[in-house]
Amino acid sequence: MGSPPMNMLPGKLVRDGGTFVDAGELHFPLSKDLADRLSIEDGHEVVLGLRPETIFAAGSELPGPDRFIFERPVEAVEPTGPETMLVFTVAETEMIARVRPQDEAPVGAPFRFEVEMGKAKLFDKATGVQL
Repeated sequence: MGSPPMNMLPGKLVRDGGTFVDAGELHFPLSKDLADRLSIEDGHEVVLGLRPETIFAAGSELPGPDRFIFERPVEAVEPTGPETMLVFTVAETEMIARVRPQDEAPVGAPFRFEVEMGKAKLFDKATGVQL
């Protein structure tokens, strides 16, 4: 559902001074609220779900809790009028961020993304059940 669809990033749960999804190249920190609800063990294979609208240009939104900033090169730019879709890859998984047109970057350029981890979803990789 939704267009573009939710980004689904496979990884493993890591509990090391916090709770993270290890996607190989990046460790996405889970919100305390989500981490406290989890009853699965360290190393469990999961899928991190991030809606494109929860990923935006770093610093373009008001500061908030549970934010994570990372940098990736832009692979494609898709202007849609009032917003622009930036395509990038994390651990061989293509992802999409929804940014303001003035925040877009050329293909190949490094881009600082910010993600609102408080809105992240976590799924069991084997069953697809939301955790």
